[in-house]
Amino acid sequence: MYLNPNVYENFVSILTKNFPSPVNDNFNRFYKYYLNDTLKYIDGVPCHHIRFYPKNSNDVAFSGEMFIHDSTFAVKRIDLNFSIEANINFVRSFWIRMDYDWLNQQNWFIKEIIVLADFTVVENASELTGFFGRRFSEYKNVVLNQPRPDSIYAPFDQVIALDSSEFRTEIFWEQERSDTLSKEEQNVANLVDTIQDNWKFKLFRGAFTTVGTGWVPVKNFDIGNIFTFTSYNDIEGVRLKTGFRTAKSSTFPIQPRGYIAYGTRDEKWKYMGELNIIDFGDPGKHNLIGAYIQSDVDQLGRSYWAIPLDHFLTYVLQVAPFDTRTFVENKSAYIERQWFFGFVTRLSVLTQNVKPFGGYSFYSKSSDGSTTPVSDFTLSGFRFSGRFAYGEKEVHPKFYDSESRFFMLKYPAVSFEYTVGEKGLLNSEFDYQRLNLRVEHQQRIGRFGYLAYIVEGGKVWGEVPYPFLAIPFGNQSIIADKASFNGMNYLEFASDKYVSIHLEHHFEGFFLNKIPFNRILKLREFVFGKIFLGRLSDKNNETKWAFPERLFAIEEPYYEVGFGIENILKISRIDFTWRLNYLDHPHVYSFLPKPSFQFRF
Repeated sequence: MYLNPNVYENFVSILTKNFPSPVNDNFNRFYKYYLNDTLKYIDGVPCHHIRFYPKNSNDVAFSGEMFIHDSTFAVKRIDLNFSIEANINFVRSFWIRMDYDWLNQQNWFIKEIIVLADFTVVENASELTGFFGRRFSEYKNVVLNQPRPDSIYAPFDQVIALDSSEFRTEIFWEQERSDTLSKEEQNVANLVDTIQDNWKFKLFRGAFTTVGTGWVPVKNFDIGNIFTFTSYNDIEGVRLKTGFRTAKSSTFPIQPRGYIAYGTRDEKWKYMGELNIIDFGDPGKHNLIGAYIQSDVDQLGRSYWAIPLDHFLTYVLQVAPFDTRTFVENKSAYIERQWFFGFVTRLSVLTQNVKPFGGYSFYSKSSDGSTTPVSDFTLSGFRFSGRFAYGEKEVHPKFYDSESRFFMLKYPAVSFEYTVGEKGLLNSEFDYQRLNLRVEHQQRIGRFGYLAYIVEGGKVWGEVPYPFLAIPFGNQSIIADKASFNGMNYLEFASDKYVSIHLEHHFEGFFLNKIPFNRILKLREFVFGKIFLGRLSDKNNETKWAFPERLFAIEEPYYEVGFGIENILKISRIDFTWRLNYLDHPHVYSFLPKPSFQFRF
């Protein structure tokens, strides 16, 4: 509800949806207008009174009225309203009023914004309980033509809470508030204060948090992930696991997290531990030093976006065998700095030991083609990584980060990673360099929805075994994964230079909204295409180390395309994917439908 729309823009963004403004450059394409034949006075200013309605009741557009100053033709007041026909989840109605002030009869400035929203789980069921949200904002003391500090014009808001803000009394707010609260508003305020201490409310809030995130909040720590407490796979048997993490809201400078796990069949303990010490600076800035250690199972070619490898559903959702897992021992120490909101970097020293896990082995190759088993590979060196996501507060420097899930940013998010390995350093066996760069964004395309894209490229220098090459993300689950090639298997292709492109265009119901029954179902359509282009140099193409049975050097580009329906029951989507080439590879399908789950307005 804390939005400040600009009606002079062609499109107004509300709850991630694009609405054409009633003063859009192409207004006649979207609206019907009705002009009142007499002037109306708003705050003593004579205005033309105009009502407007969508040309098509199924279009994503506003209905409302506006008052246009009779001499400057500026907007003096505008009311914007949309209802359930707009195909926005959980919203029965949404109303915004914006009032403008003609300051010194020279400049028009926003004066007041009122927002009233009616939210509910099922929009068409009037008897179902929901809640209203109401916001009132007033802008005053506008200063014109006087120099102000540069910080006033920072590219994003910086809200600084002073210590005294915790001790303000009701008397203070009554004196500072420009208007008095009505009896109803006061009752709502009292209800909000009371419900925070209600044990039933706390129980429900904790339950929803746990189901939604997998973590159980316990004071300053979270216990979880509950979906990985028990799982099964052919090698470990029943896998038991428990872990904890520091709560995301914690401002304590020492922040640990970790887990332990045990497989009943392989009878082996696994674990992870991480300790970060954070120096919180000015808003948007921090310094951090930390250490990380992990000894656990991994799957090469599996996306960072997929459900955890030890999720209790992973085994039953697979569509191809998991027989190329590795056992990794990672150790690293690092320093990190967040320079400002949206930009963070990390410098690490690391060592990684990789072993085969299960019924296969690593092999080295001699000049005559014979192979010799190799117990493990070790790579050590330095890594510099970072991410830039303009204005975002929660930004992490890992190149493949499962926690930062950005949506509808103003500008693209850019991630980079450069790794240097040196032979002999911390038992490293290879000289190695790798550079990765990724750009991702969702770009609005007016009334035609938005285009989501992920473009990634990278290059590997050095002669290394396949665990350290560029392996595209496959998906052997029946659940779709937006960061993966859903028709590709894990560890199917290898390259040492590559470009990966994922394109999805979401029409947001542009076509389906024209079908009457979609007022109830609110289905939305999308199309997609994905391509992986790469090359594998001769020195890394099984010259010194052998590949496992189903790993191939990339030759021609890999393609997959498809379409999908989303917003099914408001929480799911289904992708219909066609794999266009490499159909002679084992355990592959030319066509696969895959569902997935998401929560969107």
